[in-house]
Amino acid sequence: MSIQEQQVVAVTSVAGMGGISKTELGVQYADRHKDDYPGGVCWLPMLGQQLAAAIVEFIGGVPEAYRAQPLDRQARWCSENWSPSGSVLLVLDDVTDWRAVEPGLPLDDRFRVMVTTRQQSLGHRELLLDEFPLELEDALDVLRSWLGRKVTFIEKEPEVAEERCEWLGTLPLALTLVGSYLKTKPQRWTLSKMLADLKATTLTQIEAVLELSWDALDNNAQALAMVVGVFEGNAVAWKDVLLLTERLDWAEAQVDSGEEALAQQSLLQISDVLWTDYQVHPLVGAYLRKKLRNSEAPEAYQREYATMLAEVASNMPSALTLSHVAEFESIIPHLEAFTAGPMEFVEDDDLSWLFIGVASFYEGQGLYSIAELSYQAAAKIIPERLGEDHPDTATSYNNLAALYELQGRYEKAEPLFQKALALTQRLLGEDHPSTATSYNNLAVLRLNQKRYQEAEELMLKAVKIKHRILPASHPSLSTSLEWLKFMRS
Repeated sequence: MSIQEQQVVAVTSVAGMGGISKTELGVQYADRHKDDYPGGVCWLPMLGQQLAAAIVEFIGGVPEAYRAQPLDRQARWCSENWSPSGSVLLVLDDVTDWRAVEPGLPLDDRFRVMVTTRQQSLGHRELLLDEFPLELEDALDVLRSWLGRKVTFIEKEPEVAEERCEWLGTLPLALTLVGSYLKTKPQRWTLSKMLADLKATTLTQIEAVLELSWDALDNNAQALAMVVGVFEGNAVAWKDVLLLTERLDWAEAQVDSGEEALAQQSLLQISDVLWTDYQVHPLVGAYLRKKLRNSEAPEAYQREYATMLAEVASNMPSALTLSHVAEFESIIPHLEAFTAGPMEFVEDDDLSWLFIGVASFYEGQGLYSIAELSYQAAAKIIPERLGEDHPDTATSYNNLAALYELQGRYEKAEPLFQKALALTQRLLGEDHPSTATSYNNLAVLRLNQKRYQEAEELMLKAVKIKHRILPASHPSLSTSLEWLKFMRS
């Protein structure tokens, strides 16, 4: 598979592949497709370092005017000025933490990124697993590792085993699923029968094997599989699945038996990422979502999922502690994947919270370039869905402007704060807390821009509104009065 159509591809570890090196697979891919990348192939060892730092070091530094900038801004300059021209392949070898990679990813779409990792999941983006075909003997080793004591299936019919591996394209996922399926079968079962059944289908190899696994599940396990399919990220924390099944009024025993059956068929695989329990291969996830769409209960599951995500996002603190990060980091990839989709089951009142939750998670950790993506998406999608004349549209402009101001990007913050103020005045009137907040925000921006007279005039308007509509002891009024006092000093 070429990654020319995808921005990021990961070569992740596959259970049972033993000593097959992910770095070696990456080398094979880069060599096989080097002509696709006239801009060059850049191999960056990533163990223990951030991508932005690795890119800047590879380029040899940035002009003096950029050296005081944050590393992600320096890395962005490097990608924007990359030579020679044409598509570029960045190979990030041995990545252990996606958060060390994401802020430094080039925004220019001529860059393609391949990640090698020993983990089942990187945890912070749903990455496409690059399914490299294995050599036949390696494929047979994968199959043997899954069969364990039932390796006699291969020993009884070695030629059929080879034929089956070849029919499956020697793809690790297909081999894993088949091995897990066979492990549940009695010794009298034959590879010949299974191969005949697989060849009789019109489905692709992966789909045919997934159908075998699906048919081996009872109705309860199939229902749970569709619930898992609602989670679009490829790393799943079981506490998040339990949260959804509780909302669907499922009994604990029902969930437990289904979980065991899914793991037995390798539709769920144990993850070694600390905050997750299971890895769901992207192709398995796509298959489960297809089953969900064709079932009788897709809307009920998806609507409840959307409501759950919005509630979780609305509880995201603005000031994050390490315990908050640990609490929310498992759900963030699913929130990101969800907000990148159609969001057809989201209530209008919940829409803004989905974006705010994601952005706050990253902003609270100082990862401003990632938070910016979510605030930008909100400022685009909320007006499209709710209309320009909606209070949540004004909020989306305010949030993005506040992030720009925090970074010292005042020229970008100013027009957004002005649009937010104009909207709140028109929609909510002058004597409204949101209008006062908009005056307050613009006043602080003017102060940062050293436009002191304008700052004082705007803050005075905010104070007068709050005097009219809020109690004298209200903390919001006290804050604006303190700002006004500071501006006059």
